[in-house]
Amino acid sequence: MLLLQKLPRGQNIALLIALLVVSADTKRPNWGRMRSTAPLAGIVAVNIPGNSVVVIASGEPLAYMALALPGDVPIIAVANNLMTPGQCTQLQQRARARLLAHEGPSWSLSTDAANDKQAQPILRGNYGLVPDGACLEADSSIGKALLCPYRRAATPTLLSKC
Repeated sequence: MLLLQKLPRGQNIALLIALLVVSADTKRPNWGRMRSTAPLAGIVAVNIPGNSVVVIASGEPLAYMALALPGDVPIIAVANNLMTPGQCTQLQQRARARLLAHEGPSWSLSTDAANDKQAQPILRGNYGLVPDGACLEADSSIGKALLCPYRRAATPTLLSKC
């Protein structure tokens, strides 16, 4: 190798040979990942109407479920480790404005019915959204999630202080 490094073109050739040897010998690691028959990283697609919006208000880390949704359906987190209703950050204000302006179907995303119940006061008080029917189950290799339909019932009771 030292002899090849002294030659101008030898360095490039040596680098190419080293790259080929390392690439040929590389084995894909198995870090305990589960095999899943579900598509898209183990997440089964969920069929919800177009012009919907999905809201995460339970504080759970569920953004990975975006893979289960149609591409034109946004997810808006309004309560998590960065977002707290009533907080006067620009991010919170943008989320609030977008959710209040939305006129199509709304869905709450949570891991189970108990966590969806925790989200209900946030969605009702800050956004005027109330539950509106049976929840859909969304399945993934990570775990199950619930998509629960919501409808706008009234003007939000908790006014933003911003």
